[in-house]
Amino acid sequence: MSSSLQSENETPVRAAARAIAQWYGIEVPPYRLPLLEAQLRQLGGHGGPQRGLERLLGHEPDAWDQLIEAVTVPETYLFRHVGHFLLLRSLVEQRRASGLGVRVLSAGCSSGEEVWSAAAVLAQATRLPSTRDSVVGWDINAQRLRQASEGRFRPWSVRAGLHGHDACFRKEGDEVCVVDSLRALVSFEKVNLVGDLPDKKGPFDAILFRNVAIYWDHATAREVACRLAALLAEDGILMIGPSDPASPGDGWEHAITQGVRIYRRCAAAPPPRQAVTLPRSAGGDPAPAPAPRRPVARRLPRSAPALRIDRNARLDRSARLDGQAQVSRRERKTDPPPILGQADLLARVKELADGGRYGEALHQLRSTQIISAEAQLWEGILLLNLDDQEQALDRFRKCVFLAPEQPTYRRWLAIAFQAVGRLEDAAREHRNAHELARR
Repeated sequence: MSSSLQSENETPVRAAARAIAQWYGIEVPPYRLPLLEAQLRQLGGHGGPQRGLERLLGHEPDAWDQLIEAVTVPETYLFRHVGHFLLLRSLVEQRRASGLGVRVLSAGCSSGEEVWSAAAVLAQATRLPSTRDSVVGWDINAQRLRQASEGRFRPWSVRAGLHGHDACFRKEGDEVCVVDSLRALVSFEKVNLVGDLPDKKGPFDAILFRNVAIYWDHATAREVACRLAALLAEDGILMIGPSDPASPGDGWEHAITQGVRIYRRCAAAPPPRQAVTLPRSAGGDPAPAPAPRRPVARRLPRSAPALRIDRNARLDRSARLDGQAQVSRRERKTDPPPILGQADLLARVKELADGGRYGEALHQLRSTQIISAEAQLWEGILLLNLDDQEQALDRFRKCVFLAPEQPTYRRWLAIAFQAVGRLEDAAREHRNAHELARR
């Protein structure tokens, strides 16, 4: 890319935001533009933001790593969403009972906590390990990958505990480090998920694709989810975060098990489609282009199947809600919940959702009686994870009523429509979201 890609009268921060969207699919929201400008100013030194932009246009890798750090939140910790790792353990036991190994991919691994958590599960399964066992971590940030490969974590990364995998980690001062025997299972690679994916890396038995798609528009999230799903074994599973809108589309069913969300192939589904290649320059660096280019939007097919929910999850949900309701009644008698501002409330709700505590998060959200589009959005997300699609649909409708020009709310409304089998409505809202995002 040359400096000519900075449009006339366009500020450096706007040009940088446009380049990030073009090359990595990351949409920079308005509230992060000041952080982006500060990072450009730091990169530019005495030359200011304009010089910082020129460093980006010169393909300096360190400059790009610093910039991506400013527009994303690399928040992760060991055994985050522990239900996914319980599910992974069951998968490992099943595979090894048949004499098979297990290959796991962490797509968007950041500083590596997710990768090492999966490796610990493989290392401590009760059945004998296989030489085929492996865990691969992909990320676009070379600095984060270097940190991930070290396998050293501060106490904040261990705040959820090790969930019985203490033997895979050791204390060194105030840090926790992976044991040497775990390293043979793990590898890391710099990969841009909206570019070409490495050849001959699949099939994977499980792919962790969590809290990454939240930075993309719907078309990009859906496209990347489709391409990752094509790397799965026939009975492999795609694991996503509680608030991720990504879906691999038709031929896949949605399930909630162990309190977490997954996708797996529908019965008698056609073989996975050929992965779609998105443009990228040789060597994996951002490719110059004469003008910003957005990923091609793909409309939801009218014939797409409705999302299916694991029936066993309904029983699990009833038991969870009953227990949480009893706890909630006791709490109300003795210790009423504190009054929180919306920012603190949503931070607490997201923290509880990260741990799979959806019922508790929902109670926390409702107890403060904050009525805003963002609060309604999170209530809908929690209800969807608790298998209450009709109420979730109602909350997403309220989001759209409160902020009709916000494409994110339209996307979640489309997901809820698909969950209840209203495919025509889902297709309409997907189109609406795409059109709003282009304005």
